[in-house]
Amino acid sequence: MLGWDSEHAVNVFGVWTYGTVEVGFQYAKVYPPFDQEEKRREWLKRLKGIDDKALSADSLNRRPNFPLAALADEKKFQQFVETMEWVIKQLQTARDANAG
Repeated sequence: MLGWDSEHAVNVFGVWTYGTVEVGFQYAKVYPPFDQEEKRREWLKRLKGIDDKALSADSLNRRPNFPLAALADEKKFQQFVETMEWVIKQLQTARDANAG
């Protein structure tokens, strides 16, 4: 979760106790730069290969989820971490630009 301002936060992903990871496209799509579909497509592309069935092209406006067990693979885990770091950095940059 990234604080956007004193009243709003962006949930970029969630991990649920029943064993799933949820990707927050739906939450992020109202914040720049992810208010642009092309930027969400880039996010989705960066997650390619983790769980292509759950993370399909039609998931850009939803909160798709996939089994947490998919991240047991070191390469997929690293890909997920790097992607979420990228997402947070993109949001931070936009937030900071809008604050000034």
